[in-house]
Amino acid sequence: MKLLVIDAAAGGIEGGLLAAALADLSGDTGPLASLAGAIAAHPDAGSFSCRADATRVQGIAATCLKTESGSGVSPPAHGLGAAARDIAEEAGCSEHVMELSDAVFSDLLAALQVYALHGPAWPVTVFSVLAPLLLLDEGGFLGGRIIGTPPAVSGGGHPFTGPAPDILWLLSKRHIPFSSPSDRAVSTSAAGAALFARLVDEVTPVLPALTPAGAGYGSGIGTNPPLLRVVSGEREALIRDRIILLETNLDDLPGEEIGYTIERLLAAGAVDVFVTPGIGKKNRPVHVLTVITSHHDYHRLVALLMEETGTLGVRIRDTPRLVAERVRETQIMAFLGRTFPVRVKTSRAGGAVIGKKPEYEDLRKAAIELGVPLRKIRRLAQQQLEESGDEVGERRVW
Repeated sequence: MKLLVIDAAAGGIEGGLLAAALADLSGDTGPLASLAGAIAAHPDAGSFSCRADATRVQGIAATCLKTESGSGVSPPAHGLGAAARDIAEEAGCSEHVMELSDAVFSDLLAALQVYALHGPAWPVTVFSVLAPLLLLDEGGFLGGRIIGTPPAVSGGGHPFTGPAPDILWLLSKRHIPFSSPSDRAVSTSAAGAALFARLVDEVTPVLPALTPAGAGYGSGIGTNPPLLRVVSGEREALIRDRIILLETNLDDLPGEEIGYTIERLLAAGAVDVFVTPGIGKKNRPVHVLTVITSHHDYHRLVALLMEETGTLGVRIRDTPRLVAERVRETQIMAFLGRTFPVRVKTSRAGGAVIGKKPEYEDLRKAAIELGVPLRKIRRLAQQQLEESGDEVGERRVW
């Protein structure tokens, strides 16, 4: 399985640092030039440019990105998130990148409403979010697994030590651990914290076991700049993973409220939610509600589960699992004379393709626009996947 480690424990996490490290890893800064041009073309952005320089920090060869946001910058007419989406479309970003960008800017704007702190000019913020997302997509990392080490943060200034309030708020929303070293230069921004929280599947105190394929180093600016490392590699075909199972018995909750609770849990980030019928105390029928979630989300989901159902207790199990390598790619499919982008999840084990599955929401959108049954669109998608030439062992595509 393709793996990327964002090693933020040494120098922190900023969007510009992450983009510099990813550019150093790939050796390609072309996408960044295209993005800078798209920002400069926005009517409210004024002049904007980006330059990538080779540098050395403590003897380590690294890439340093220097952005310049000139005069003529105006507040984006339709809001920061909308401006970022317009720029992403102009730069040719994928729908996956734009969805992640929407989520990151939603988090940033929520933090801004709580803590009205000043940041850089908005074109710089847009670049610091879109640049790493674009490079991650170009490198195929958004379809793999991303692991992070706890980001280092600098002092928040008077009257507090540790993270600035907005950064602490962003990290706490996703239960991201951090450190506050005093023996080296570190830099973590609000945009970097929001990106990290949305991108990483797991936070681990040390680099995980992997077969490394390459490493990239991003440098900040100044005489003693922070340094961020990214490491790409592969893991075994079946990945050892750990999940949290939440479980509670419901014996007095109407079905509509159970359905509503499931919707809220999924919207809040649960990996999966399902209900199993059973027999409880005094031979009463019960619904056993089970939630699959991650280590850094389960506290929040336990609170939501208790709030919505009124349950007095939730069973929590830390469970190991083996998962296949999964890669998500967007394919253009033809349905009844029209073309649609369809995200396809390909699963592999031992190097062999064991399954391909198109994204339901994309098939649903095509069925609605064409006014035909969903099963017909699914059948047409299946035919195109089977004709794509990928071998799927002895199994059918789905």
